[in-house]
Amino acid sequence: MTKIKQQSFSKLSSGEEIQLFCLDNGETQVEIINLGAAIVSITTPDKNGNSDDICLGLSSADAYYNQTAYLGVVAGRYANRIAKGKFSINNNEYQLNCNNGENHLHGGNIGFSKRVWNYKIINDETNPKLRLSLTSPNLEEGFPGTVNAAVEYSLDENNRLTIHYQGTTDQDTVLNLTNHTYFNLAGHNKGTILEHRLFVNGDFFARVNEQAIPTGELVPVKDTPFDFTATEPMHLIGERINADNQDLHNCGGYDHSYALNGKGKQLIQAATLYHEATGRVLNVYTNKPAMQLYTGNALDGTHIGKQGCIYNQNAGVCLETQFMPDSPNQPQFPCCVLKANDVYDYTTVFEFTTKD
Repeated sequence: MTKIKQQSFSKLSSGEEIQLFCLDNGETQVEIINLGAAIVSITTPDKNGNSDDICLGLSSADAYYNQTAYLGVVAGRYANRIAKGKFSINNNEYQLNCNNGENHLHGGNIGFSKRVWNYKIINDETNPKLRLSLTSPNLEEGFPGTVNAAVEYSLDENNRLTIHYQGTTDQDTVLNLTNHTYFNLAGHNKGTILEHRLFVNGDFFARVNEQAIPTGELVPVKDTPFDFTATEPMHLIGERINADNQDLHNCGGYDHSYALNGKGKQLIQAATLYHEATGRVLNVYTNKPAMQLYTGNALDGTHIGKQGCIYNQNAGVCLETQFMPDSPNQPQFPCCVLKANDVYDYTTVFEFTTKD
């Protein structure tokens, strides 16, 4: 049975104390803080039973607040980019804060990743949950409507970490929540993820321009460096990351959204990440319509992680289940509008296992 323990993490320079929660099923431990609803660590065994922390993370609340890499956080209101920070709903145009050049990224200047979330431990005899919630007022960062958002984390006996996203609004708005954990199945301090193998259950990816904004074109992955549909063997992440390909050049590696091969709101397998040396496997399931593959291209050694670890380029890989970037301005993409009195209700599952 999973247990949830709570203790102080550290204080922000403002004096506010941030809490650390540990979900422990006896084999895997997941640590989460209520600043940015961030996953701080994931400790799980390899094929020989040796445990390592496989999640890039930071050591203090101020480090999480001041970071620019979004390590482990829940990004929102709108994860990913919105071109020029503009979109229209019901013939009303809204201007968001632009924090990524002339574009809006991951919620803006503050966003959900810098907010201190309310917390509640929901005691369940079989699978307790950590519920983190916040209210985002009308026009925060420029978004319309007052949004009440919540994220529930739970860890079951089969090493499945479930993230349940919920939200409501009092007027039509856009909402796109994702978790921005960087995974390295060798261990958070064990080099790059270029030798990890990857499967992505998506036959099309969104072409982007030099600012990583989608052009609107969904491109077949077949015969491109973006094809991770092979399963035996799966392609290495580093196998084609330096290929002479304009989409890769535009982002300095993989930072692209895949249209997942799912229908409706049923959970599907979105991706599998595999590290042969340790035998660790991460399976990702979701009912979101897309997944952003990001290979930590902008990590440059300026983020000092846990135990003083320096995170350089490609130190981790993000598998961000979400709506596609710039969806508010791309009518051909799945609709990200949350209507007043409707419920935003999506789930992502990270399943940790091993194989010989």
